[in-house]
Amino acid sequence: MKKSFYVPINQLQVGLFVDLELSWTEHPFLFSKFKIKQQDEIAQIRKLGLQKILVIIKKSAPEALRQITDQPAELDEFAIEPDPTGDGTQNNSDLDTLWTQKKQSIDKAEEYRKERRKTAQRYRETQKRVSNLVRNLRLAPANAIRDADEVIGDISSLLASQTNIVVSMVSLEAGEFNLQNHALNVTVLAMMLAKSLDVAADDMHNLGVACILHDIGKIVLPQGIVHKVGSLNAVEQDVMKTHVNKGLALLSRVKNIEPVALEMIADHHVYLDGSGYPAAPRHGELSVLSRILQVANHYDSMCNPNDPALAVSPKIAMAKLFSNYEGKLDSYYIHQFVRNFGVYPPGCVVKLSDDSIALVSSVDSDNLLAPTVIVYNPDIPANQALMLNLVDHEELSIVQALKPGEYSPELNAYLGLEDRLGFFFGSPKN
Repeated sequence: MKKSFYVPINQLQVGLFVDLELSWTEHPFLFSKFKIKQQDEIAQIRKLGLQKILVIIKKSAPEALRQITDQPAELDEFAIEPDPTGDGTQNNSDLDTLWTQKKQSIDKAEEYRKERRKTAQRYRETQKRVSNLVRNLRLAPANAIRDADEVIGDISSLLASQTNIVVSMVSLEAGEFNLQNHALNVTVLAMMLAKSLDVAADDMHNLGVACILHDIGKIVLPQGIVHKVGSLNAVEQDVMKTHVNKGLALLSRVKNIEPVALEMIADHHVYLDGSGYPAAPRHGELSVLSRILQVANHYDSMCNPNDPALAVSPKIAMAKLFSNYEGKLDSYYIHQFVRNFGVYPPGCVVKLSDDSIALVSSVDSDNLLAPTVIVYNPDIPANQALMLNLVDHEELSIVQALKPGEYSPELNAYLGLEDRLGFFFGSPKN
């Protein structure tokens, strides 16, 4: 079945989905492919000097398709809109307005890119602080816990300043990702979930400290096992499982860490059905805070495994929380995680209603179906890629999330999809 066909410029109709087949700099519209919604857009398309326009059948309104005549007029008869002045100074005010609006969108995209760079900078600065406190844990454990309290205090202050929660992705090169990045990601994700559940401030703080330190025992394990790319054998798995008790032993030297934080660290690999390690749930039941930490920990572990080849997309990781951990993780907190982090989480590759492909950069808890996205367009350099907050573009919506393998290597490189993922709180779009 034919998917598209050309129509002469005079037969354009409101409701047709068109492809201008022009580079981004050659037309005043935000996208080269779009559905015509008003007569003014037809008038502006005519001013581009095109003789024929490609129409995408599936995405066009049936009524608009029916209005196209079977016998089109000669193409050159309607190639260019007549000049009403007769002196070659056709009124282009509407066209100028479109170019102005496009420039405004470009300027807005630059604002989003600047904010994204600031978020990435805050993330990396915080990650360095986490690395420093981990190094201090052996030499000056009291100072390390004080540093952890300060890090969590700063994150809590940033989170408290937001009426709506904005979580942004940070692209990290493969060699840049380490245990401290994982700890920070888990902290951000768990505290995001805890805030959405109105967890008390003291509990939120203890949750953050536990997240920062939950894998601390891995620093005393053989690093060849900790950082092994590929599956661990049975002996290596047994060694890895000791990281929980070794972490608790390290923290036993610290007097000012709260028992509730130690409990979360002890239980972060213990499941609701009694499986997992190192023991059955403390007091016979996992605490609410432990359940929150577990959801965040498993999510980031799937997005950022030791072997980058085994990483799953954020969208798939969401699904696996349900399918792979039924009866093990608390389904209520998984549901709340999805509800507050978005159907299309940061790092998710999506297809938009105009057939564009984009990367979800950040999600706002008040507008989960309209995140900020980075649009793939090879006509624009990647470092100047168009960023759009879909809240501001009602004509655009997300059609579906794409899976790895459903997009080209060029798109992979353009959007940085081979990078590791960091998560941090961005600025609300109020």
